[in-house]
Amino acid sequence: MQALPFLYLSIIDILAASPYKSRSGLYRAIRTGKFPAPDHIEGKARWRSDLVSQRLIEIAAQADAEREQNAKKAREHGQMMLRARRDHQGYAA
Repeated sequence: MQALPFLYLSIIDILAASPYKSRSGLYRAIRTGKFPAPDHIEGKARWRSDLVSQRLIEIAAQADAEREQNAKKAREHGQMMLRARRDHQGYAA
């Protein structure tokens, strides 16, 4: 199977498409290994579109999992509060 071609993206492209909204935030993510490092072409930083796409998919999946986990915790907390209120009201009666 032949590999699909990729494009090189500029930092402006990356900031527009990623959750990172500043250069410093993007480079912090690169330093910590949370985002792929750029290639340097003719002295300019450029990111491979295939690597960026893959990482953005992973970031979205992580965000979805975190949202689901937080929603589950909120539901459990809400149910606990309802039980506590119901128990307290039953006690007061």
